[in-house]
Amino acid sequence: MKNHDFRIAVFAVALLVSLGLFLGGFYINNELTTRSMKRGLTELSGGPVQLEKQGKLTVISLHPGKVENMQETWLAVSKYVGADMVSGKYRIVIADKRSSEMQNAFDYLQPAVYEAAANSTFVSLQHDLDKYLQSKDIDYQLYIDNERLYLQMEDGDYYLYQVIDRIDSKHLIDGDA
Repeated sequence: MKNHDFRIAVFAVALLVSLGLFLGGFYINNELTTRSMKRGLTELSGGPVQLEKQGKLTVISLHPGKVENMQETWLAVSKYVGADMVSGKYRIVIADKRSSEMQNAFDYLQPAVYEAAANSTFVSLQHDLDKYLQSKDIDYQLYIDNERLYLQMEDGDYYLYQVIDRIDSKHLIDGDA
């Protein structure tokens, strides 16, 4: 083997080893980051967490079980995810345990819920929730901040969580939303 052929062989082996080390390191780093995130989110949400890549989007599925205050849970998870996710492109999905009666109640109340989210008519929404859910014997909590409306319903072993982005109706008319 000539000196020239030997150099090409050494270069090819070095290239393959370097590529292997790079890809291995990338995989290990990615795996450790994912495990760390799952562990942190599990602690915050109080239940199992699944992370699923869908192209450039990461879907974070939380299975929190019953929580005292969905707003606090959502904000803690959002803050944690926002600090840890480099890409910033994620969607949080909350799994709940809905009964058919609870789903029907939410379906009935959905126009009022979304109207309140768009027009900030929260007193009216609270009145509608009180009136309708009391007749169904379903407990609820309604939380509101500048960005979202958080509705949680509970009936025995069943619970429903809805986090709805607030939309300023003026922005919809102006075309800014």
